[in-house]
Amino acid sequence: MAAGLALAAQGIHKTYRLGRQDLPTLAGVDVAAAAGEFVGLIGPSGCGKSTLLRLLAGLEEPDRGQVLFEQAPRLGAIGLMPQRDALLPWRTLLDNVALGLELGARLSRPDARQAARAQLAAFGLDGFAAAYPGSLSGGMRQRGALLRTFLAGKPATLLDEPLGALDSLTRTDVQEWLESAWLTFQPTVVLVTHDVDEAIFLSDRVYVFSARPARVTAEVMVDLPRPRPKGARTAPAFVRLKERLLEELRGRG
Repeated sequence: MAAGLALAAQGIHKTYRLGRQDLPTLAGVDVAAAAGEFVGLIGPSGCGKSTLLRLLAGLEEPDRGQVLFEQAPRLGAIGLMPQRDALLPWRTLLDNVALGLELGARLSRPDARQAARAQLAAFGLDGFAAAYPGSLSGGMRQRGALLRTFLAGKPATLLDEPLGALDSLTRTDVQEWLESAWLTFQPTVVLVTHDVDEAIFLSDRVYVFSARPARVTAEVMVDLPRPRPKGARTAPAFVRLKERLLEELRGRG
């Protein structure tokens, strides 16, 4: 791999067979993420962004092209958080968060619980360690799931619209929590989202996908300071980036 790159997809093609018909999904996709970089993927619904995440994670293999990762094998070495929080309903919040340390860092349950408890306050979850997922708000569940994902200690983490089910106000709050988590743990992150503001607020660069079969139509660097303040979304530089990405989406969709 090129120096500094942690994860890359080169010339990725993927076609699925549905009955007697082929469904071309990815058509020569190239994306790359440097070590510790936060990369966003946006594009029309159903264009293949989630498919690319599965390929990056090693859950599937491309028909053509290659996935490069800083260590091998990819499967199990790359974290993947789906759209739903997937918290286990029979485990408390603390035990759900600690699960990432038990499985990822191979800590004993007592050690994992102690390490997880130390992070709860930083993510607005202090006082809820003994609560079960069914009693938590959507935003708290997502913060718990994100903390569990980052505590697993994977060098790369893939996020598939993790905030898509949240209301607008909660989603904005959790975006700020997510940036804080990433700044704390510094993994390489690839985020799929349909929210252009979210992509800009969280990412160091954003790839724009075409409609299926997907190609990358633009790669836009987000040169905004970190951490990003609450008022970042109304700053002129942010608005210009949003206009550019929307123009790409409208022109290519």
